[in-house]
Amino acid sequence: EQKQEEQQYEAKEDRSPASNRNSLVRRKLPLDPDFTNWDFLYDDEGNKQQIGEGGFGQVFKVFTDKRQTVAVKIVQLEIVGNLKLLDQAVEQENAEIAVLRSIRHPNILKFLKSQRTRNHKLCIFTELIAGHSLTDLMRRQRKPFDECAIRDFSMQICIALNYLHSRNPVTLHRDIKCSNIMLSNKGIIKLIDFGLAKEIFHSIGSTKSLSGTVNFMAPELFNEEGKTVYSPKSDVWAFGCTIYEMLTMEPPNSELGWQQVGFRIQKNPMPDLPNGVSDSLRDFYRRCVVRNPKSRADTDELLEHMFLPKVDCQR
Repeated sequence: EQKQEEQQYEAKEDRSPASNRNSLVRRKLPLDPDFTNWDFLYDDEGNKQQIGEGGFGQVFKVFTDKRQTVAVKIVQLEIVGNLKLLDQAVEQENAEIAVLRSIRHPNILKFLKSQRTRNHKLCIFTELIAGHSLTDLMRRQRKPFDECAIRDFSMQICIALNYLHSRNPVTLHRDIKCSNIMLSNKGIIKLIDFGLAKEIFHSIGSTKSLSGTVNFMAPELFNEEGKTVYSPKSDVWAFGCTIYEMLTMEPPNSELGWQQVGFRIQKNPMPDLPNGVSDSLRDFYRRCVVRNPKSRADTDELLEHMFLPKVDCQR
C-alpha cells in the first residue's frame, strides 16, 4: 500500500555565520494548517524559490510560523466586470478548499488553507511535493511515456478519481491533464490543482478559464446556455485526453485554436491513439472518450479493465 509522502520539515538554525532559513536540518513533521504568518524562501541569489507556474498563477516554496516548508499558489485575481461576482466566486472556491482539506489519500495533494490578500491575490497553501509534473517529465526526457509507465500512472490516477467520485458528496477534479498530475521522487502519482483558480475566472466570464484547458473538456460541457456542469464522467473524459497527451506529448486537437477545439469536440470523434500501442490501451482510451456521458465508462469500470492489470511491465 502506498504511503502518503510527508514533505514538510522542521527548521533548526545552523549556528554558523552563513545560517539562514534555507539551511535546514530536516526532520519529518505532521502538517499543521493553522499557521497565520508565512514568508517566501529565497535561493542563493536572493530570488524567491518558484517551483511552478501555470495559466492562473505561480507556485512558490514558503516557510510558515509553524516551522514548516509548504507550497503556495498565488493567483492574481482579475478585477473585471462585477466585483460582487468575483467575491462570490472566491467565497465558493474557499468553501471547496475547505472540503479538499478533509481529503487524505496517497494520490491526492494535501490542501491546507487559502487566504485572500488586500492586493487582490488568492493564496492556496498545500503540501510540498518532491517531484515533477508529467508535463515537465516529458519535456526533460524529450519523448512521451511508454506503455508500461502509462499503465502505472493510469492505475494510480484511476484509484484517486474513484476515491473522489465515491465521496459523499461527490468531489470532482475538473482539470485533469498532465500539468496537473505530479510524479513524486518515490514514484507516487499526485493529483494537484483541482481546477480551483480556473473556476474563479470562469465565474466572472473570463476566457482565461478556457485557455489551455478546452482540449480536455467533454462534449457535454459545451452547451448553448454557456453553463459548464461538471460530473464524474467529465473527469473521465479528461483522463482519456490525458492518456492521449502522455502518448503524444500534446493534448488532442492541439493543432487548433481553442475556439475551434470546442466545435471539433462537439461535432467530431476524438483522434485515435498512435500506431504501436496495445489493443487493450486503445480500448481503455476509447471507453474514456465516448461522446455520450451515459455510455462513457466510470472509474469502477476502468479499474476492472484488462489494460490496467495485464500490461507486461518490465522495470
